[in-house]
Parts: sequence; C-alpha cells; structure tokens
Amino acid sequence: MSTPTLNHVFTLDVELAPPVLIGPTPHGMRRVIPITGGRFHGPAGSGTILPGGADWNLVRADGITHLWARYTIVTDDNVPIMVTNEGWGTQDDATMDRIFAGGGADVDRWYCSTNPRFEVADQEWNWLNHSVFVGHLLPPSRGDRVRITVYTDAPVPTPSTPRKADH
Repeated sequence: MSTPTLNHVFTLDVELAPPVLIGPTPHGMRRVIPITGGRFHGPAGSGTILPGGADWNLVRADGITHLWARYTIVTDDNVPIMVTNEGWGTQDDATMDRIFAGGGADVDRWYCSTNPRFEVADQEWNWLNHSVFVGHLLPPSRGDRVRITVYTDAPVPTPSTPRKADH
C-alpha cells in the first residue's frame, strides 16, 4: 500500500466576532466564537462564508483546545454547503486570551488540526459528502480571523474539470 498524498481542496479565511466567554465549566474554559463571514478559495472552487455559525471552543485543564465549529459556505456558483469542523490544538487558556487581545499566536508552539465534514445536496459537489478531509488551522496573527487549509486524499475536481458524484 502506498502512502496517501494530500491534495489541497481550498483555504478558508474565516472572520470572527469577539468570543462570548461562558467561563469555567466542569469540562474546561468554554467560549463561543461567532463566525461573521469570510471567503474561501482553492482548486475545488471559491465562495463566501456566511455569517451565523460559531466555534464552540473548549480549553481543557491539560491545555488542549477542542474546536467544534458549524457554519455554512456558499460557492461562487451559488451552492450552499454545511460545514462541521472538529479538531484539537495545543492552545492553553493564556494563548487563547493573547490571541483575542490581538497578540497573535506563538508560531513555534502552535498545533491545530481538524476534520472538516461537509453536507451538500448539489450533485456536482457530492464528492464532499463522502471524502475524508484534514484541516490545518494556521497560527492566527490577530483575534478577528483564522485561516484553515483543507486537504483530502481523494481526487479534487476543479471548476474547469467535470465533477462526478463518485471518484
């Protein structure tokens, strides 16, 4: 068996509102980070990130952050796609506070990977429903936006090539 090759799908530039601090819960420090919009672009296509989603972010006592975000993107050809993005990072509570205060992340100590999942009805984008994806959340330099690069080991249809329901 050969080693899988990851193919770039697109990059999400997500705009954020200030977090709503729920506070220390039995599970850890909980904050809800509203998603206010943004854009995505890449080999698979491009479009808009709609406002209205959020990341229900939890920093555990061991300094590991659990991300669970749900939001909607719309392609430039007007196809709505639901996104659920869950993952883990090494951002402790002090790091999260520094990011939201505008101080940015420590690039040398940053790790944050996710498993984006997509739901779409449009047949040309159906391949998103049954492919496996890896997201890499890049170290933010400011608290009001994040960038996530999304990859898959499946072939990535492009706007200039025919899309198929199965690959």
